[in-house]
Amino acid sequence: MKKSLVTSFCLILFSVYLVGCGNKGMTPPDKDSEHSQQDSDVKAKSVNDLIRKIKEAAAKGRVMKADIVAGKSMIQEVQTDWGNPSSQTQTSTGLYADYKKQKVAVGYFRQTPIFDVRSYASALHDIRLSDIKKQLGSPDGTHYYKDKQVDQQILTYTINQTYQLKWILPRPTSANRDPRVDHLSVYDKAIAEQSIPAKLQGMTLDEKIGQMLMVGVTGTTIGANEKQFIKEQHVGGVILYGKNIKSAAQTVQLINALKTVNKDAQNPFPLFISVDQEGGSVERLPSTVKSLPSGEAIGKRNNQAYSNRIGQLIGKELKAFGFNMDFAPVLDIKQSSHSAIGNRAFGSDKKTVGQLGVATMKGIQSQQVISVIKHFPGYGSVTVDAHADLPAITYGKGQLEAVDWWPYKQAIAKGADIVMVTHLKVPQIDTHYPASMSRPLITDMLRTDLNFHGVVITDDMTMGAITKHYPVDQAAVQSVKAGADIVLIAYNKSEQLKAIQALKQAVKSGAISMNRIDDSVYRILRLKENYHLSDQLQSSVDVHALNQSIQEALTPS
Repeated sequence: MKKSLVTSFCLILFSVYLVGCGNKGMTPPDKDSEHSQQDSDVKAKSVNDLIRKIKEAAAKGRVMKADIVAGKSMIQEVQTDWGNPSSQTQTSTGLYADYKKQKVAVGYFRQTPIFDVRSYASALHDIRLSDIKKQLGSPDGTHYYKDKQVDQQILTYTINQTYQLKWILPRPTSANRDPRVDHLSVYDKAIAEQSIPAKLQGMTLDEKIGQMLMVGVTGTTIGANEKQFIKEQHVGGVILYGKNIKSAAQTVQLINALKTVNKDAQNPFPLFISVDQEGGSVERLPSTVKSLPSGEAIGKRNNQAYSNRIGQLIGKELKAFGFNMDFAPVLDIKQSSHSAIGNRAFGSDKKTVGQLGVATMKGIQSQQVISVIKHFPGYGSVTVDAHADLPAITYGKGQLEAVDWWPYKQAIAKGADIVMVTHLKVPQIDTHYPASMSRPLITDMLRTDLNFHGVVITDDMTMGAITKHYPVDQAAVQSVKAGADIVLIAYNKSEQLKAIQALKQAVKSGAISMNRIDDSVYRILRLKENYHLSDQLQSSVDVHALNQSIQEALTPS
């Protein structure tokens, strides 16, 4: 009995000892588990804070630790701060400049603010797919991208009306169902996908060259030539002359037919539909429409309000017929009684011409019709008509700046849309080419000295001033090299087609850079967008009502 009790007591003590030892042995794992959980919570909190900060920065167009703002910063600013990129890539969306030191890449077009800021910061690798979805919920869109180097999943979250936040991770696999973030992107969708440069990015060379050509119409109805140029050559503009216009109904029908063909061809941009409607001796509208006074008659009145009223009337009547561009007003200063410009000029005083010209231009523009000021660099002293042969002037930059360019400076300062450059030789500036083909006159002087950033169009390349001295196709190439945006070739289908081919070949050979073409097309598309051009058809014109409004405006009060 005693022996049994002793044995039982020993067994109890041994059991207590084992339990005690066991508890001592289990204590460290319990503490490790507690610390592990704490570490996990801290890490989760850190990741959650990082995601929150990333979202807050994205709402302002930024990635963390970078001063670049999508939709606002220009690539030139980045280059000033960071220098040249480590590498640059042309993508289907736009150009991407990679700055490896900063672990940032930016997507941009040359003409607009940066549309994409990408961050490759090391801290992003702590974020997993599950973290993003836990913090931000399901994405607004999920896309995949695969090439020889990567197989990626892209999660897109719309942060606000301006910005999207995109997370780029490896595509989940059975071996890695919860991948870590590779990089992220703050994206301005409007600039990247809907801006003019974005549209430009998607255009073919044929479409771009087409936008840079303006052609005439052979008859009073649309024919095979016009259909071919619009459908196959994607021409950006058409000009109508007196021979194309016989009656109000016929003119509206012709313009509507041009718009319909352009729309049916699914050309993404409306046509410039232009005309020379100055008043006086240069009027193209049907004879049933009341005439407007010439530049000379307006100049004799020398009243800016009157000149503006005439511009409004021109714009109103053109708008009624469906035109959206007018080659007026004339800003040439008549410098002799023998001047080829005749009664088209407002006068011989530069200030009078400038003031009345600007007033007329603003009047035309007020009716949502594009005004083309002409004939740069100044046609008022020549006696040879460029329709017949190539005129020249004996003076140079000094007199041009002091006299001929004064009206242009005023018009450019007041928002001129287009400048027409004429076929005029200025040997003191360019011994080889007339102004319409001269880089010193178009780029160095009109663009740089006069600070003109709008569209430059040549005078008609089928004038004697060109055809008697230069092949039209080579003249077209030289004009674009010089800085012209639109080449006007009114007639001769063969010459028009040769010019198109010559321009394409010049780009393919490198004689004209694609950047040079893109700059011109950008200016053209920007102008079309600014004036909200469309292929909407025009209703019939009430000529009687139009004439009444003209009469009332011209009648002295």
